[in-house]
Amino acid sequence: IKKENSTVIFYNKWCPVCKMLIFTFEEYCEEHPDINVGKVCISEIKDLTEYLNIKSTPTILIFNKGEVIEKRHGMLEYDEIDEIFLSLSR
Repeated sequence: IKKENSTVIFYNKWCPVCKMLIFTFEEYCEEHPDINVGKVCISEIKDLTEYLNIKSTPTILIFNKGEVIEKRHGMLEYDEIDEIFLSLSR
């Protein structure tokens, strides 16, 4: 996260919107293997969730060299994900 642009999805295992978002991100990453995306289940890593002030799922944090530059909540469509990564490359 500190060396490059990264995205982390905070999710719950029981959340249907989270499952759809993760599927969409996985689909996007298959077509863009240079994208760095991680997933964190909020019930498994509570300290990190509290530290980053994650209150709901899904929450997407976009990092640039270790700094949170954007925070999104809820479902994102494929085109919205593409827009995020295009803005990071500018």
